[in-house]
Amino acid sequence: MVIPGASAPVDKLRGVRRLSRDDFGGYLGPLRVIQRPGTLLIQVSLAKYLNGENATTLTRESFCDALGMLEEESGLDLCRAPVYRAEVAASIPVQEPVRNYLSTWGPVPRHKKHVWGECETVTYENGRRSFTGYDKAAEMDPAPLPGRLAGQHVVRL
Repeated sequence: MVIPGASAPVDKLRGVRRLSRDDFGGYLGPLRVIQRPGTLLIQVSLAKYLNGENATTLTRESFCDALGMLEEESGLDLCRAPVYRAEVAASIPVQEPVRNYLSTWGPVPRHKKHVWGECETVTYENGRRSFTGYDKAAEMDPAPLPGRLAGQHVVRL
């Protein structure tokens, strides 16, 4: 999010450091805050901010809860914050290892396919948009998946 005219809540930030002559950054919990002249940039995983992990799929209600919590804790007016990039994700439990599913993904018109590892991650992109599938349990290892996802194969889309 980019908030024109806003100032970083410096007294609430940890790890504050100068990024360039005119910019500095720090963290408010798991979110990254960068102050540029006349603009405040916020980079955040709302799921991680709300739940402490980003494996749980946010609902519309929990998405709103996360934004409300961010406004309250930072003191910022997010209604003034145009979103410049958004990633929406879901964690889906599956029966087989994730690579068995990703290996079946074929060509998609007007998209370039990228495969990393032995079908551990597959991404389709066409410039401004992309779609990715990967093994969420492998990404989080050695930490276990939370709650109902624990001990399962999980595709993250």
